[in-house]
Amino acid sequence: MKFSIYDKATGKFEGQGSSVVYRGRKEGDIIDIGDGKGVYIGELTSRQKIEDGKVVNLSEAEQASFFTEEQMREYRDILMSKTDWRVVDDSPLSDSKKEEWKTYRQALRDITTHENFPALLEADWPTPPE
Repeated sequence: MKFSIYDKATGKFEGQGSSVVYRGRKEGDIIDIGDGKGVYIGELTSRQKIEDGKVVNLSEAEQASFFTEEQMREYRDILMSKTDWRVVDDSPLSDSKKEEWKTYRQALRDITTHENFPALLEADWPTPPE
């Protein structure tokens, strides 16, 4: 049976696993396991929490505050790596398009200086060129 562990104070997901210990339980069951932790029978994601015994989606602000500086930098680096080919000399893009992508990439580099960093909202991220 798949289960998710969550913090009872915040309701936030902390990990998951599978065990025969919970065989016979039904999805949605909640079990207090002590030390401020609970087990939810079923799967939660990092964008969900338990609130009043139910699975709810985190608000955008809660989602933003969930990630550490290191995780946000890793995400930024992934976005950067996906655009590498657009700025190399032999890219098939026009020079003006390459400049747009260079500007976008610089905005990604600068994201760590944003006033909300690391609790960035979707609107805080630069928009990639079309």
